Formats: sequence, C-alpha cells, structure tokens
Amino acid sequence: MGVKNQTVTDYNPHINSGYYPLNSKVTSRKVAFTAQSDAFSLSTDNQVQDKRAGLSKNAKLGIGALVLAGLGTALAYVLSRGKIGTKSVQQLAEHIDFKQAATYEEAVQFGKTHLGIKEYKGFQAKDIDVINWINEGIVNVSNKMKGKSKIPKKIIYEPLDEDTILEVNRRGNVLSINRSVFDDVDKAIKDYLNDGSDITFMNGKYSYPEIFSTNTIKELLQKLDKFRNNPNHCSFKEKVELYENLLQVSKEDTSFILYPINRIKSILQNPKAKERISSIGLEYNIDTITKMSVDEQLNLLMKYTKEANITQSFKLTSCFDSIYHEFGHLNDPKLSSRAFSKQFYDSSKIAYPTELKEWLNNTEKQRIAGKVSCYATENPAEFIAETFAKLIEGSKVSDDVMALYKKYGGPTLA
Repeated sequence: MGVKNQTVTDYNPHINSGYYPLNSKVTSRKVAFTAQSDAFSLSTDNQVQDKRAGLSKNAKLGIGALVLAGLGTALAYVLSRGKIGTKSVQQLAEHIDFKQAATYEEAVQFGKTHLGIKEYKGFQAKDIDVINWINEGIVNVSNKMKGKSKIPKKIIYEPLDEDTILEVNRRGNVLSINRSVFDDVDKAIKDYLNDGSDITFMNGKYSYPEIFSTNTIKELLQKLDKFRNNPNHCSFKEKVELYENLLQVSKEDTSFILYPINRIKSILQNPKAKERISSIGLEYNIDTITKMSVDEQLNLLMKYTKEANITQSFKLTSCFDSIYHEFGHLNDPKLSSRAFSKQFYDSSKIAYPTELKEWLNNTEKQRIAGKVSCYATENPAEFIAETFAKLIEGSKVSDDVMALYKKYGGPTLA
C-alpha cells in the first residue's frame, strides 16, 4: 500500500558558528535565524537572484578523513575527501556496458573482468547493492575517460571514519568503502538527522544552515520526507544519494566556516552583491578584509548572510558523486605532492604550500573556483576533484573554470 508523501511545512534555519571535535564526532552550535523578506541567493555561477523569502521546505561532508587544524577558535578541523595515489593507467575498453549483477559472485566477476580489479575484500553476499554501486560508478568514470582512468586494484569493505564514504590510499591501488555507513544506510541517515549538526529533523521541523538559499535546498528536504515516511519506498541508490547530499551540506557549511575569505572574495566579485553590502554599511574592501583574523572574517561573512541576505545555492548531486570526486583525486598527476590545508604552510617542505598561498590570495581564482562549489575554493586539489566530478556527471562547466582546471593539471576526459 502506498504511503502519502508528507508536505514539508516548517523550517528553522541556522548557521553553525563553530565546530568542535569530540571523539571524532562533529558537534555544532545553532543560532536561530529568521529570514528577511527580500534576499539574494548567490548560485555557483555567481549570479545574484532575488527571492521572496517566506520560508518553505527542503534539504555530503568532505568524503575523507577529518584532520585537526589550528586555524582559530572558531575552526577545529579540516576536511580531506580522500587519500590519493599515482598508480599508472591501465587501458580498459573505451566503453563498458554496466550490468547489474544479481549475485555477489557475478558482481565480483564483472569488476575483475571489465575493470581490472584484482580483489574485493570484506564483502558478503548481502552486500550486493554496495558492489553494484561501486562498479557502476567506476564504469561511468572509465567510459567518460575512454578507458584511461586509473583504477585501484583492490576494493576493501571496512569501517572508516563516520563521515567518510570512500577513501583512496596514497598509492592509488586500494579503494576503501565505509562499512559503517553501508551496512545500514537507513541508520546512517537517521543518525545524521538526529546528531544536532547541519540538517536535523526535530519536533516536526527541519533545521539547516542559513547560508543556503531556502528554495535551492527544498528538493533535498522533500527527498528526506519520502525517506522518513517509509524508507522501504526508497531504493538503495536513492538512499546513498540522500546521504551523499547530507554530507555535501556539511562539507559546504564547513568550507564556509574554515575558509570564510574564499567565500567573501567570491561574493565581492558580484557587483550587485557588493552594492548591497555597501548600502547597509558592511565592510567590502578586500584588502582590509584580508588583514582580518579568520574569526573576524567569519563574523563578517555571517553578517553578509544575515544582514545582506546573501545566501549560497545548493545543487543536488548524484549517488555517485563521492566516487567521481575520489577518482578526480586519483587521476590528478600532482596530488602526491599536494597538501590540503593552511597548516601545511609551515609544517611541510614540499612545494605545494607556495601554490596553496598563491591560490588562496588570488581573488580571480577564488571567484572561478566558487562557481564549482565552496569546497572547490579551498585548494587546487579539491578544485580539481570537484570539477572532475561535475564533468563526469555531465554538468555544464564554464570556460574560465575549464581553463583553470587545465592550468592546474586536471585529468583530461576523452
């Protein structure tokens, strides 16, 4: 018997003003927020859109290990969506027809025969949906690259950090899938909604970071409603897509908090947004803002959101997004010499911090990367992985994004 979809009616937008590591679990403080009657929404192509904000209804964390970073009192961790390798390319067929396997044995044989994967470790017969999902995602990448993508030799199903879906090791020969998530995807989604951070559902209401445009997050919340009404009415891939997008919300919100200057630079490249900020007396001189502490920059960015009503658009990603992102890292030829965060400025001897400093201080590059996502502005490695994922997915990418992607050595699609 069908279950009637529940209409989403109530919202309690919030912004996380700080993240604090506690036994590997991320917690946050919520600040109540009431939307103004007229707000700007800055989409990823930096176009300002007017929206009439009467709150309606709606709803992925960097896929990888949490790394502690000393970046100020409001900042407690940075995100890496995977560990990367330099494995040589194995030429596969230019096009592979994916076939959904009915049994564990069929799925493993498909990966070994068509993708050159030597071993699937830790899986059981009941994990057939997980193997089909990873095989299909890899096939999609391989087909887009005409069989020239790097492919890990071993896929391991094992417990990982709770906010991780996938990890590729630094050599690029092992891809790990998080058993802690996929053994019970329903529980993973419910735990996310109940843990008090980012998107939550409590007392009949959704709560989500106020940095996002209400209209653009609505579709995610509607999909969450379908799941909450009856999880059995959602396919495995629909559930993975939900979890992917919940982590995407966390990832974007975290980028907002850890690297506020990136978002500020992107916003101030938009004349209409800059005019609005100026009209209400908020600081907009980028030289002045750059000299501020990270906490001061974050406070200013929160004012942009709350007082100037400049919000971030949210676009749903597919259930394969984390696979595409990790393979973007995997196929980045310079990744083994690159770092992921500001703490490497002083602690690393490799060349990447110079590249990272130049990246973070270049307003134009920040503007271009901001067209892809907030997360893409953090460093060239994440910009490459985020852009690669969009290219594999078939999303339209602007000419300036592609030019920057090529400049930093982003993997070429056929």
